[in-house]
Amino acid sequence: MSPRVHFSSATILALALHSMLASPVFPEGEVIEKIEVHSRAPRLPVLPPTFRDQVESELDSLPDLATSPTTKLHSFAELVHSSPHLTDVARAVYIDWIARVFQARNETSTGLGYAHDAYRLRRRALGAGHAQCAESLRLIEALRVSPSNSVLIDSELTKESQPQVKIDPPSWSLATIALESGSPDQIERALKELRSTQTERESSSKPASVTDAEQTEQLLLAKLLIESDQTVEAEKTLTALARHEEVRATVKKPATLLLSDLHFEAGRLAASETLLDKIDTPADEAEFVALAWRKARLQNAKGYGEEAERDLTQLIHKFSIRKSPDPTSVARVHHVFAEVSHSRERFQAALREATLAAAQRKHSLGPFHRDTLDSERLMARSLAGLGQGREAADRLTRLMDLSSDAFGLKCALTLSIQFDLAATLSESPSFKDNQALASELFSRNILERAALFGEHDARTLASQHQLAIHRLREGRPTSAAKLLRKVLDQRTTRMGLSHPATIDACRTLAVVLDGLGRTSEALELFQSNVENCRTHFEVDHPFNVQTLKDLCEHLQRHNQLEESNLEVARRIESLKSFEGQTDSNIRAIYQGLARTGDPISPLASLGER
Repeated sequence: MSPRVHFSSATILALALHSMLASPVFPEGEVIEKIEVHSRAPRLPVLPPTFRDQVESELDSLPDLATSPTTKLHSFAELVHSSPHLTDVARAVYIDWIARVFQARNETSTGLGYAHDAYRLRRRALGAGHAQCAESLRLIEALRVSPSNSVLIDSELTKESQPQVKIDPPSWSLATIALESGSPDQIERALKELRSTQTERESSSKPASVTDAEQTEQLLLAKLLIESDQTVEAEKTLTALARHEEVRATVKKPATLLLSDLHFEAGRLAASETLLDKIDTPADEAEFVALAWRKARLQNAKGYGEEAERDLTQLIHKFSIRKSPDPTSVARVHHVFAEVSHSRERFQAALREATLAAAQRKHSLGPFHRDTLDSERLMARSLAGLGQGREAADRLTRLMDLSSDAFGLKCALTLSIQFDLAATLSESPSFKDNQALASELFSRNILERAALFGEHDARTLASQHQLAIHRLREGRPTSAAKLLRKVLDQRTTRMGLSHPATIDACRTLAVVLDGLGRTSEALELFQSNVENCRTHFEVDHPFNVQTLKDLCEHLQRHNQLEESNLEVARRIESLKSFEGQTDSNIRAIYQGLARTGDPISPLASLGER
């Protein structure tokens, strides 16, 4: 190698890409010009002096004749990845160039791995919608389809024997790219490729145990199935991975988390919680965050919204004191925070968090990614909660068009947006103008969700529940009560008496029956809710407080409180030890009883404290 001097960026790369040199002596920059003529690769950034010295030293330590070009390429790539002196954008440029060199050498599998690395670096630094990300995707597609016909590489060098390098199958890289981009076309193609790879493996002699490659492949397959809304097949795959003893932790843990997500979305909260409880608190920060936001979401679904918000606030505080938190994790936490706040009817907080999540996802994933649209959907619903129904409906209409164009009318996200649009129109002050459209949207939503998830799935039943409320607004309480009874029966059978959705359906039906004058049936449901919650939850659980409050209010409306003095007193007596806590609903019960002037003593005086 020539004596040590300060080389330019072009010369350093030429030294690193030794396989492209026909002789030890070459004009500076000649190799770079050849590549730039035959590719779309951007010009190289100027190397920081410290990194330049590091590269020169590393290359000087490699014997020119004994070291293969491939080894030098891999060595240079390792320096690029590990150096603290380069930004992700600069790293991506160099890794992209290495991918193109392997493309020119007709080593498409190796080039595909490096092209994939370049894409991930660019997506993280620039966002999925950036032009450089699009260039990386084009290179990946070119490498996947066919080898390059470039004539830059000397024919003798291409015949050189190369050391064996462990490279992931192209179908794996394609699957990873598809999952990161969220493109339905890429996901469909990746599913086809991955299944083809599995078929080829299964046709060969299969070992008795599950290999590492099969485990990784199954996890990728499950992720692709989830993204394409094939949840039944995904659940079977993940269940096998989560249960199999031979599955390694790097696959078992994400498989368990994804399976927990599927249970949660289907309303199987107990099953979701059981899986999360099996996972020990991870030492890795990314894994810790992934587990923490899931537990907070589950807490909220079980009625502990205040605790969930507190835990999510602590997570966000941890992000704020870090220099470079993962934007995807930050966006996910803000999104879940928005969901929790929305469910607690804290719409201003929900709007704030959803806006942050949408902005972060738009930057890191692109404006048309499924997750970005989902956060914007939550923004619109928060606006509706704040009384800005017209703006919310306009936004949801636009989002539904975008989602249906990108993912289809029968996509889970499109159906969620459709559900929210129907609910927003139903709740609008100009109800008469929107009731026909809302009814049509609800009906279509129920049919499509039943076809996608099943007739008795939690999401399908949620649509039926909301349609019943809409019918009540239309002045059709009898029809509403009939539909709510069906929903209550299905939720009781499928989810159990203690499920939050069952409790909500029971309460709603009781209110509707009370409005129809069927007070005895309503009273029976209110009492049933109280008994169910008392049986399944701790005495200070918010569901216990709310159902008891509902019962008291019903008795007050019909001047029947005195008939149940003893029973109500016993319920409230059990809550006395929690008087000092923050839950305002408990005090509301005491105050409500005190206002009635009923002779429950000494409990009536508690409302005067």
